[in-house]
Amino acid sequence: MRISSFWKLTRLEHGIMYGVGVLVGMLVAGGLNLTFWQKAVFGFSTALLIEAGTFALNDYCDYESDVANERYDRPLVSGELSPNVALYTAAVATTLGVLAAAPLGALCFRVAAALAALGIAYDIWLKKLGVVGNFYIGFTMAVPFLFGALIVGVVNEAVLTLFAISLLAGVGREIMKGIMDVRGDALRGVRTVALRYGETAARRSAAALFLAATALSPLPFFAAEPYRMNLAYLVPLIFADAAFVHASLVLLRGESVQKLRRETLLATLLGLLAFLSGAVVSLKLSF
Repeated sequence: MRISSFWKLTRLEHGIMYGVGVLVGMLVAGGLNLTFWQKAVFGFSTALLIEAGTFALNDYCDYESDVANERYDRPLVSGELSPNVALYTAAVATTLGVLAAAPLGALCFRVAAALAALGIAYDIWLKKLGVVGNFYIGFTMAVPFLFGALIVGVVNEAVLTLFAISLLAGVGREIMKGIMDVRGDALRGVRTVALRYGETAARRSAAALFLAATALSPLPFFAAEPYRMNLAYLVPLIFADAAFVHASLVLLRGESVQKLRRETLLATLLGLLAFLSGAVVSLKLSF
């Protein structure tokens, strides 16, 4: 049982991204204060652990279909970990993630419990609903910003804008992934946009969502603190938007989308970097 096997099971790179999203939400909503780092530890841990538990349960629930699809990149299929280990990991990580939110107050604890319950529902049932599952995944990419703001107790315009941008891009990416995973989704009975309405509809939907997210992304630079006229936000954002626009063009032209999974993941990371660097630089300039 290597650390790398548990990393693959829990997809911790996603958990780290979600945790950073919580920190960005805290910075944008409330800035730095004497209690920031203490709350940041619990907020980051909540996001990381609930994400880890959700992905571990996902692999447990998908074990048979992953075997049928020869997904040897999954540690359960390759034999690195057993399904029972995945189930135990899911239970422990999810429980610890919800408990980590308890010191943040009753509201954050309830939100964390609700998010954990949604994650379990997604793994067992929601993912089969296709579009609903796509919106859930997009929501998980966006909600860390909102959760960070709830920790601080302030939900401002900038946080809501970041939430909307991340939601649109996240849902678009999931619909696009459905184009690539048509065979596996058909075996599992997942009713994606590509399966229900055809590949063309899925391509147009994903491209429209990417372009909508791109159109919204400059708004904080012009209208919302701490990103107003903030080059630390704008520069990474330009590269993120360029990647999403390119992905949209590839989708609309009917070209192969196989390389777009990594490209849109990179665009997401660049967008997160823009949110983080813009917030941090603004704080430094305010001291």
